[in-house]
Amino acid sequence: MLPPPGPVEEGVVTAFERFAAGEAMLQVGGCAEAPRVPVRIRGRAGVRGGESVLASEFMAPPREGFPLLARPAPGSATRDRKQWAAGARQLLDRRLEEVGAVLLRGLLLRTPAEFSELFGALGYATVAYRGHSTRAEVAPGVFTANTRNPGQSIDLHNDMSQEPVMPAQLFLFCAAAPPAGAGGATPIARGADWKDALGAELFERFARRGLERRTNSPTRGDLHKTGRPWQERYRTEDPAVAEASCREQGDVVEWLPDGSLSTRRHVDAVREHRGETLWCCTPQSTDTASSYEIRYADGEPIEAGVLERLRALQWKLSVAFEWQAGDVLCLDNIACQHGRLPLAAGAQRQILVSLATPQPGTCRMPVAGSGG
Repeated sequence: MLPPPGPVEEGVVTAFERFAAGEAMLQVGGCAEAPRVPVRIRGRAGVRGGESVLASEFMAPPREGFPLLARPAPGSATRDRKQWAAGARQLLDRRLEEVGAVLLRGLLLRTPAEFSELFGALGYATVAYRGHSTRAEVAPGVFTANTRNPGQSIDLHNDMSQEPVMPAQLFLFCAAAPPAGAGGATPIARGADWKDALGAELFERFARRGLERRTNSPTRGDLHKTGRPWQERYRTEDPAVAEASCREQGDVVEWLPDGSLSTRRHVDAVREHRGETLWCCTPQSTDTASSYEIRYADGEPIEAGVLERLRALQWKLSVAFEWQAGDVLCLDNIACQHGRLPLAAGAQRQILVSLATPQPGTCRMPVAGSGG
């Protein structure tokens, strides 16, 4: 027998929510476990911004309700995973709107196929991934996360926000947790927290000016340039097909004499969401030495001091929790950003991702007939 439902009290782990679909029940509240080894930022190799005097020494642990910890009531998730998920959808819709991040724990998920079954039963409309990282589909609707350069951090970002279509929800499944002290944490932060942290003048500067993303993709076999070849990025050997794909996504395209493909795309830095103006961009990811650069939309470079501030500030706004195998981190992908901290050499972790509910991204699509 399931325990009787009781009133939901925020922050009380023993509180229960009952869903309309069947007998699905969930315990909500409390805090996710903080990493057993404090997550160092200042001076840590591989952390962008960690070398700055502005950097925090350590990342903050989870705080009450962020991410909101939720567990199935004893036995409720093991009877019928699909029925349980159909009920749990109601919690996710409501709680993601309230807090932005829900950590589902204790679902007894072991494989990508089991996570795929759960994700499918939730009933969200799926979103196909488009972007610059390489992802493989390992089960229906379930993809590998960005596994490139595991010894380097990935800046806070909203998945696919610079595309014409982005997912409203993001689900991260921990198939294999990293060993304690090996790194690989997944920091999360609220987009609403950036405004006060940046200050009104700087926040409004980005909101007013917008951003321009520049990329350069070498041709296959060119060993003198960094970045993924355009043939791999756009999955074609035909330049005309690659160019059409770029223009469809809002890019201004230029083919360079060496055969590489250069693109420029304008995006908004902020986004209105549920009555708030949220930071929804990643200008700190610019790297003039690589194939990826972000400037102000008028083409002016972002000031070095501003970039240093952004790179240090992103980790001050973040919290880090301890992954456990089987965890599912559910994020409002517009309201919250996530990233990755470096993983120790030789250590392993497996985080998989599912994307849900298409929404307009921050890409400024060219006006028809403008030639852009």
